[in-house]
Amino acid sequence: MTTEQANTIAKENGDAAQAEQAATAGFTDPAAWAALTNAKSLQDFAAAWLDLQCRMVGDVECAVVVLRNQSGDGYQPCCWWPQGSSECASLSATAELALTQSRGVVRQSVQDAVGQSGNTRATDVFGWPLLFDDEVHGVVAIEVMHQDESRMRLVMRLLQWSAAWWQPKLAPLSPRAEADLIRVLGVLATTLDEVRLEPAATAMVTELAVALQCDRVAFGMRVGRKTRIRALSHSAEFNQKSSLIRDLAAAMDEAIDQQATIVLPEPETGSILANHAHRQFAEQHGAGALCSVALSDAGRMIGALTLERSANQPFDTDELALCHHAGILLGPVLEAKRREDRWIALKIWDSLVVLIGHLLGRGHLSLKLAFLAAAGLSAFFILATGVWRVSAPAVLEGTVQRALTAPLDGYIESASVRPGDLLTAGTVMARLEDKDLLLEQAKWDAETEKLAREYSQALAQRDRARVRILGAQIEQAKARSALLAEQLARTRLQAPFDGVVVSGDLSQSIGAPVSRGDLLFEVAPLDSYRVILKVDERDIAAVEPGQRGRIALAGLPRQPLPVAVTKITPVAVAEEGHNQFRVEAGLDAPPAATLELLRPGMQGIGKIDIGERNLFWIWTHRLGHWLRLWWWSWFG
Repeated sequence: MTTEQANTIAKENGDAAQAEQAATAGFTDPAAWAALTNAKSLQDFAAAWLDLQCRMVGDVECAVVVLRNQSGDGYQPCCWWPQGSSECASLSATAELALTQSRGVVRQSVQDAVGQSGNTRATDVFGWPLLFDDEVHGVVAIEVMHQDESRMRLVMRLLQWSAAWWQPKLAPLSPRAEADLIRVLGVLATTLDEVRLEPAATAMVTELAVALQCDRVAFGMRVGRKTRIRALSHSAEFNQKSSLIRDLAAAMDEAIDQQATIVLPEPETGSILANHAHRQFAEQHGAGALCSVALSDAGRMIGALTLERSANQPFDTDELALCHHAGILLGPVLEAKRREDRWIALKIWDSLVVLIGHLLGRGHLSLKLAFLAAAGLSAFFILATGVWRVSAPAVLEGTVQRALTAPLDGYIESASVRPGDLLTAGTVMARLEDKDLLLEQAKWDAETEKLAREYSQALAQRDRARVRILGAQIEQAKARSALLAEQLARTRLQAPFDGVVVSGDLSQSIGAPVSRGDLLFEVAPLDSYRVILKVDERDIAAVEPGQRGRIALAGLPRQPLPVAVTKITPVAVAEEGHNQFRVEAGLDAPPAATLELLRPGMQGIGKIDIGERNLFWIWTHRLGHWLRLWWWSWFG
């Protein structure tokens, strides 16, 4: 038994996990398999086999194998599991019942729990007879902890399959039957080794000729109402128009028409089968013994095998049975290879013919219902219409996005905001160091006071020229001080309006130098947004300003937002191997609760309503466009 078989059992009973666990437990111990393989006596084989069964089943309390004694007048236990177990009444009763009824049985047993007075435990006792050639050679009984019905079916199936391992030990084949079986399997293996029909048929008839000591073996297949020879033993080529091949085909037609095995010389019991073509072939070509076996597949005659021998070596009863059994096995194999060896067009045609026959003939109700359902759905999709929507990746942006740059050269002193922070107008976002500016401002203030004193002295001395010069210098100093005051005010970067910080994180750059014009922050408002759609070039021709649609954001998938196309940028951008066009759409006023959840940079999927189209066209138009482009590239 293989792991795949265990999984098959579990799938049939809806318990794949139990099957996998049971099979794994039984097959992962090399010592258990070594004990089974190297068993010298029947008792050793029984002990190793029972150990494997208990491993595969799992939760086994005890088990026993009972075999017929040497005298053949009774049964006695061969081995117990676990080793050293004593006789169990429930196992004995179940084993006796399975022997009496010659079939698998299961019984439920309730016992007192060990060491727990007043408590009981339920077990299931399974029994399966070792039945070969309608003769009971023994029985296996296993007591398992009680499980559901599916588990019980699983255990019974495991015992049924594993009981076949006993046949070589209890009911071995006769030497001749074993030799015949090996010969048939050898011919079958030779046939299966070849992929094409002709080599397979040639290898098969040659192997049959050697295995059955025949002078010649021929294989023919039915084509219409006639048989065509496809292979001769020990011959790679032959002439279909020769008299030998024509007479062989006639003999095969005789066997195929009667759907029987025709043998010459006739058996002593006589035969009612017509054998004129066989007698004529034997007379003209000197065949002393002939045997033609009709080959069938699924009840349909597909060809025949004709075996030739000398007159002093006729086919006996066992050899005829061997030929008949070989024909049963080889017929379906040869027909399968013939089907696989045809042109693909013929395979498609035959499949259509079979399908039409099932649809128009009797039976196959499920196929007919499925065909009617498919036809109805096809008609619906061809005739029904729907709204064609162009899908495209979408990004939410603020309608206005203000950039805050460095007003002058300097160093960052502090930063109080990061991307995503909400701001109100006038909030200080960052500061630049102003020590140098303050010193410069103090210098010019002192200069202004000094000039003012000199101006007063010049005025007292009525020195008009000096008064005019000092007055100009005072104005210059005041202007310089005013400029420094303005620069000091600009060292505080303030939010221009209520919004959110889109970019700019200076928290890790304190003390870093900046130059005038360097971008420090980007701020977007929270009450005005636009949507950027990246439309594929295959759909851009259908998009026009004014068309409406909806966008579903990744953060708000259950709240699609209405949009309207406002602008199409006529420049393609290559992204991820595709050309895409930037399409701008305005976001209609969403509810206040939704508006509070929106943030610039959110991504999602947008759908633009183009118009009514046929459903079939909506689902297949891209494939149609690709096929037209491919056709044009090759044949345009």
